[in-house]
Amino acid sequence: AFYQDVFDRTSIPRMPWHDMSVEVNGMAARDIARNFIERWNFTKETTYPRHTNIVNLVPKTAEAPFNPAFSRSGSCRVQAVRSMDTWHGAERLETSLYGASLKAIRSAQHYIYIEQQYLSGNVAGGGVENYVVSALLDRLREKIKANATFRVFFILPQPEETDDSFLLFCV
Repeated sequence: AFYQDVFDRTSIPRMPWHDMSVEVNGMAARDIARNFIERWNFTKETTYPRHTNIVNLVPKTAEAPFNPAFSRSGSCRVQAVRSMDTWHGAERLETSLYGASLKAIRSAQHYIYIEQQYLSGNVAGGGVENYVVSALLDRLREKIKANATFRVFFILPQPEETDDSFLLFCV
């Protein structure tokens, strides 16, 4: 068969994801909505151009008022970040997730927790030009040199083709 399930579904119902929810309001919510609309419209136009029952979404204008029912203020500052390239509908390369990750790693004081589905890097030179792994190693070197207590938790989901459900690296 083309697809063969390698897990015993009586004991492992699906990949080990965990569901989370969060409420986001204000300008961060508007940015997240616009991201969703951009991706939806791109997929609709490139994958389903003849399907008239699937409509393009139209974002609200920047001046559109927010619904007062959703105008609660909270105690957290939020930065919505993403990665999106022109091959998936962006007008330009969007790397705010990448930049925010590097900044967070470089400024971490006591620990780093990363749960990342798509991480690739190469610290040997050549290949993938993603400096997240290099930044992690640089931060670890600094903390080791300072003899500081520092932890890194790195969780990578594994594809279903492997025997492991996820990898957990703790340093």
